[in-house]
Amino acid sequence: MAMITLSLSSMKTTSTGQYTYVSLKPDVYTPVQQSLTQPPIFLPLTGQLPGGRYLSYPILVKIEEDDGEFIVSEIKFYMHGEGETTQEAIEAFKRTLSQHLDILSEEENNLSPYLCQQLGFLRQIIKVE
Repeated sequence: MAMITLSLSSMKTTSTGQYTYVSLKPDVYTPVQQSLTQPPIFLPLTGQLPGGRYLSYPILVKIEEDDGEFIVSEIKFYMHGEGETTQEAIEAFKRTLSQHLDILSEEENNLSPYLCQQLGFLRQIIKVE
């Protein structure tokens, strides 16, 4: 992925001031920045959830790093949790699953078809001890 950084000092404007022309060709004055991001990791998540709940079977999650923060997301409905470490992001994700189940259950009669599918999915994967 290429990153373009613009500075006002590198921009040239026309005499009318209506348009700004930006050269996209690098020159000796253009700093080159390489983004060093790791590819996402996919792993099965199991275990305890808040409120005496647990995952009834492993679910596949994606772990990515974005600007120094880790994001754990479920790949079917894109529910996610964030944290400064992978472990914090996993714990935030588990809280999100549990809270999302509570919220959707309370509003069950008012849900769109998509949210009804999410609720069904959450009820399948989350069990109470």
